[in-house]
Amino acid sequence: MDTREINNTRYSEIHARNHKSLSDDEYLSISRDALIKLMRENIGEGASAKNKIQSFNCVPEGVEGELFWENKTTRILLLHKFPSDTSIEEYYLLVEAK
Repeated sequence: MDTREINNTRYSEIHARNHKSLSDDEYLSISRDALIKLMRENIGEGASAKNKIQSFNCVPEGVEGELFWENKTTRILLLHKFPSDTSIEEYYLLVEAK
């Protein structure tokens, strides 16, 4: 996804796509695992996002933070987006510049 800006903070999102080859339940679990593996292989192990979500400026409504990564320039959250009338349930990464 292209880089965007909210509240003077640049951010982007990384989503796994299903292309309907998996059932929604299988996709949800596999996409979460794939995003965690991507982060583990490139950044390291994630920490609990429990008290970290408030340090982010671009977290939308209707999501829950699960894991958190950080380096000198970037903060990353694994978010769980809950289903609504207009969107499906999914996991994705929110990447924000510090």
